[in-house]
Amino acid sequence: MTADKTVVVDLTKCEHIGMLQPIIKEAFGFRDGYGHNWSAFTDFLFREYPVSKVVVKGAGTLPPIFERDMEIFREILEDVKADCKRHGTNFEYEFD
Repeated sequence: MTADKTVVVDLTKCEHIGMLQPIIKEAFGFRDGYGHNWSAFTDFLFREYPVSKVVVKGAGTLPPIFERDMEIFREILEDVKADCKRHGTNFEYEFD
């Protein structure tokens, strides 16, 4: 699943919820056709865009409306980490 690649998702300029998925798409370099939702993120991440680390900057400064999305983001990344561990590969993530 993983490659030696770190992706930085910079949310410091994310001003409203509609900006979140486009920022994620750009950070990962997802191709056109990305569905701009968490299901699409999971599909693209698991199938097409292997990475070894994800750094999410600015998550702690987002307004409360982003709280659920940040929980989902963490859950997905935790699932990736667990899956990689089962397969003997390394994956890390961090939120600031």
